[in-house]
Amino acid sequence: MSGCGTERALLAQRKHPELRKLLNAGSNLFLTEEYSAAVEKTCRDALEASCFGLNIHYQLVRMELLERAAHYGLPVYVWTIDEEVMMERFVNMGVASITTRNVETLVRLKQKKSREARS
Repeated sequence: MSGCGTERALLAQRKHPELRKLLNAGSNLFLTEEYSAAVEKTCRDALEASCFGLNIHYQLVRMELLERAAHYGLPVYVWTIDEEVMMERFVNMGVASITTRNVETLVRLKQKKSREARS
């Protein structure tokens, strides 16, 4: 499941613990709190609700979030990136997934990165 804020993720965990879910990080939290505090709260909320990762708008992602989430074993999924330059930036940062409307470009970029990794 995706699209789960904290309360919905907690409810899903109580009622259907067998469901896999991503925690949608709250934009308001990141816009109103100190970044480090927002990162920590988001990661802890995800763990409390037994989420397998974080789903977050790409503009809110910094390396601090990726590193802290990795510490907790939470992959980071970003949305929505349609420009190739931005896709490449986030692939290089190490996000687990990118939501896009420009699928062909993302596939081409991932194939290029895969070839480079094998070289």
